[in-house]
Amino acid sequence: GNQAAPSRLFGPIAYMELASTGNAPADEFCRQGVELFRNRDFRGAKGKYDQALKADGGHVGALNAYALLNCEVGNLSMTEELYEKAIALYPEHAETLFNYAAYFQLMHGPPKFAACEKLYTRALEVEPRQINCLFNLASLYNTRGSHRECFEMYKRILRIQPNHVDSMCNSGQLLQSHFNDLNTAEAMYSRALSLNAEHDTTLYNYALLKLSQDKPQEARKMLLECVRVNPMHLWAHCDLAVLTHSLDNDPDTSERMLREVLAKDPHIANALCNLGVLLQTVRQDVTGAIDLYKRCLAVDPHHPNAARNLEMAQQQVANPQP
Repeated sequence: GNQAAPSRLFGPIAYMELASTGNAPADEFCRQGVELFRNRDFRGAKGKYDQALKADGGHVGALNAYALLNCEVGNLSMTEELYEKAIALYPEHAETLFNYAAYFQLMHGPPKFAACEKLYTRALEVEPRQINCLFNLASLYNTRGSHRECFEMYKRILRIQPNHVDSMCNSGQLLQSHFNDLNTAEAMYSRALSLNAEHDTTLYNYALLKLSQDKPQEARKMLLECVRVNPMHLWAHCDLAVLTHSLDNDPDTSERMLREVLAKDPHIANALCNLGVLLQTVRQDVTGAIDLYKRCLAVDPHHPNAARNLEMAQQQVANPQP
């Protein structure tokens, strides 16, 4: 029931060092607005962006920054209007194309994937080496189940930037989970950790690979390092709880650890399923286990173990042993 952690996405950028429009006052107002935005002074930022656009109604940096501000406060129609205006004025402006695509991907998800892909493709035609764009496109393909296309994006990134740790980690996860190439996946994880020994997602995914190789002690070592680096990595805490039961024969500590995970996030599918197993097999609390399996399937209808465990628990209730 283990699954790799999802990778982060690069969101829209408020203001890059965009080419000056030749309007120094507008550039300065925009820079001041971004500084206020970063300090969460949205009213002040809006005032500066208004001044920038009054000085230059087509200031590309101000249009992008103002769009991000509107997104932040939930005014999505204005966000889209500002991006549309910027693209109409600058149809080959790679940062604007990226920002609009990233906005769609983060705020609207799969229903807007066709629009995202088109915008990212246009951005890459202008700037083929834009890594954030390639990385987000890889994530889009992964979510869509287009794993080969996803892998190709990571390969492109690594040709441009050979030390891009996130792409190494995610390539390893694809090789492990979808292409069944554990040797190359392990090489990817090792290379990633040689560059950043505290990359929590690599530590976690490498631990899952070790579990699949029946090397639980090595897996535990990596999981412990993962939660040291990121104490809020709840999936790693969940797997450590399971290992506490299986390796130490300590169901009490295991149950406490699983309940602590679920207190922080009641939607961790593996924690729900594994706590169900513990209740069913150790506590003989089949009713409690059934409830947990159902909650797990509500979170993840395709969870590989919960459906089977639920069926077995329901049969146990229907046919109690004398």
